Amino acid sequence: MNPKRRNFLKKFALRNAAKLAGEVCSAYRQGASEAAYFDSYTSSYPLVSEYASFIDEEVEALGIETEGKSAAEIAETVYAKRHHSE
Repeated sequence: MNPKRRNFLKKFALRNAAKLAGEVCSAYRQGASEAAYFDSYTSSYPLVSEYASFIDEEVEALGIETEGKSAAEIAETVYAKRHHSE
């Protein structure tokens, strides 16, 4: 095997594969953390209270059905649609 190819494999490919694996794990943890944000009303209260002043406009713009949903459920739905459409 050509030593230049071996060095390329060692220095570039393997290092970048390890870096990519770390980034994937980090993104997964961040996604899990965001999903857990709405598990408790206490943790999501700041967002719910901030959304209260303009939630109606967002709900209408996104076409979200609100009947039978709590303020926290509506805020969670708006948050999910806004962050997944980016």
